[in-house]
Amino acid sequence: MIKIEKLNPFGRMCISLGMLPSSYKESLTYEEQLLWFFKYLDETVIPTVNNNADAVEELQALYLQIKTYVDEYFNNLDVQEEINNKLDDMAESGQLTDIIAQYLQLAGVLAYNTVADMKAANNLVDGSICKTLGYHSINDGGDAYYKVREVINTDVVDEMTLIALSDEELIAELIILYPINPLTLGAKGDGTTDDYNYLQKAINLGSVKLTKGSYYISNTLNMLSTSIFDGNNRPIIPAANKTAFQLIGNGVNNPITNTVMKNINIMTSENAGSNGIYLKDGYFNYFENINIQTLNGDNTFGIKIENGFNHVFRNGRILGDLTFTGQIGFDISSTNNGDGIENMTNNLYENFLIQRTQYGVKTNYVTTCNVSEFNNFGFSACDYCYYLDGYALPISIRNSRMELSNASNDTYGIYIKGSGIRAYIETLNAYNIKYPIYNDTTNDVYVNGTCTFTGTPQSPKFNIITSNGNIVNNAYMYYLSNVYNLISSSSLASGKFYANNNNFVNLGNEINSDSVNIVPDNRIYKATQRIFNLYGSRGVEALIYTELSDIHFQTSTNGSTTSMLTGQNIDLIPNQFYKIKFIDTNKWTLIN
Repeated sequence: MIKIEKLNPFGRMCISLGMLPSSYKESLTYEEQLLWFFKYLDETVIPTVNNNADAVEELQALYLQIKTYVDEYFNNLDVQEEINNKLDDMAESGQLTDIIAQYLQLAGVLAYNTVADMKAANNLVDGSICKTLGYHSINDGGDAYYKVREVINTDVVDEMTLIALSDEELIAELIILYPINPLTLGAKGDGTTDDYNYLQKAINLGSVKLTKGSYYISNTLNMLSTSIFDGNNRPIIPAANKTAFQLIGNGVNNPITNTVMKNINIMTSENAGSNGIYLKDGYFNYFENINIQTLNGDNTFGIKIENGFNHVFRNGRILGDLTFTGQIGFDISSTNNGDGIENMTNNLYENFLIQRTQYGVKTNYVTTCNVSEFNNFGFSACDYCYYLDGYALPISIRNSRMELSNASNDTYGIYIKGSGIRAYIETLNAYNIKYPIYNDTTNDVYVNGTCTFTGTPQSPKFNIITSNGNIVNNAYMYYLSNVYNLISSSSLASGKFYANNNNFVNLGNEINSDSVNIVPDNRIYKATQRIFNLYGSRGVEALIYTELSDIHFQTSTNGSTTSMLTGQNIDLIPNQFYKIKFIDTNKWTLIN
């Protein structure tokens, strides 16, 4: 008979298993059961059995059986393999990443091919960070980062900045990186899908930069104060009869200000009647590198400005189509609407090329406006390069080039209309322009610098001629600098010409005695007429060079007194210099 001794507790053999980290308990289900069973044996069964010899013998046999099983189990168990399998499962589900991230106090990043893949994922938890490789497809330009969080009552899921997930209690919030790329909001950029909502959303968020693609927009994009739009020269295609961008203020109390638009490429050629940019009631807005082509419809415009101060438009091109009528490159106007922002002051326009529009630059200043500058403009095939109307003191035009391949039509370089324009013109070059400068106002026109006109001979209403071309049309007054020749009595029917700092002035050979009045400034004046009048300041001296043999000075013409020359009737010798001195504004005498 087997001697039955009291059983000793054997749970200690599993102490090593009991010390395993809690994170691995889920993989040791059988061991945990054994531990529990051993504890039950130690604390309950063994004390009871020790009081019963038969039970002890039976229990000892069972114990040996269990011990054999346990020994064989652990001898055959590959713990590392089991751990590796579990880690693989946790890594695939994302659980391992989150555990490690929480331990290191960092956010792990879960990558998905598209937003649709992220939406369908079932391994996202509150706090997960996601990276998409594209919005609609990999590498479509819409790659972005998102933070997963719980939904709150104020959330508006727009599928742009807030994305719904498969777990309805969670959303993915776009991590906004400035400037904003509309492709990360869901824009297609394929030139045909309507991307208006995505571009407008990006504008509302403050700063936009396009990266790739072309963008069709079904409606006008509204810029906001202090917003920035960098088009990166990507095509923007407005719908038919729509304006691509508008910047609209609301009077002096709510102007649009400090908006920046640059590298804008508006394809108005795609849809009939579409326009470029409309700006109204604003201050300190800046535009650079603006390309608008090709205006496609009657009465369309490239850039329209209404009211406002200190705008800058720098570098660009506006292309029209002369098969249509009323197209305008720059349409500039002020209104008398009583909102306190009617004036237009200190606005600068420079470095633009305008082609094939009826009006290159057209102004209509209803209220008095001050200091508008147009620098370095080129015009090609425009009926009116500048059409200036209204009240503006002054308008400065510097360094303009105008050309027309066929001068058969009436074409105007600088057409000045109305009663309130005062223009300052410097350095002008025109080719085949019939009327390079046409002043149809009672105000002064100031001309300075090198002005050249070539091509088909011009027929201005009023001429000032340089070496071989017409400079200015004017019915009234001019301020001139440098070298000019004045000829043709019909072209100088009225007006006074003030020659400032001239090196040489040629008085035309058919000028009537009361037609032209030159203020000398110690320079040489060429006399090619019989009778002419000079005005000057008291004490000023000038030289006159004679050309014709029958030139003479006299105190009257046809019996009427025009005593510019004081009491002298003198026949002048041809090809000679005569020195004169003013003793009063309209009185002068010959001196040795």
